Amino acid sequence: DLAACVRRSAAGEQGPAAKRARHRGPRCEEDELENLRSFLVECGGEGDSVLAGWSVKLCVRPAGGKVAGDYFLYSSATGRVFRSRAEVARHYKLDLEAGHRAAQEARAAAAEAEAERRR
Repeated sequence: DLAACVRRSAAGEQGPAAKRARHRGPRCEEDELENLRSFLVECGGEGDSVLAGWSVKLCVRPAGGKVAGDYFLYSSATGRVFRSRAEVARHYKLDLEAGHRAAQEARAAAAEAEAERRR
């Protein structure tokens, strides 16, 4: 439930997931908004103009649940909440596959650079 997630995060709920979230650093939500902006550009959109007024919220799942891990919620300027970057791209009717291809290429280039650095 989205409201419960936001309440738990706002309350500073502790546990393994909350500890992982702290290790992301104080700018993790700002960084994720920039990641969303980059993803939308890769999908063929205009990141800066469409994301004016948007915000990102880090949600912490409580320990012991069926699904582990933290996740982000993306809130539009109008208050609509999205659960993923892909959902935001679909909302703007962008080419989601182009964004996924660009992300794969970036990961491959980073892995190749890392392999080259280790040689």
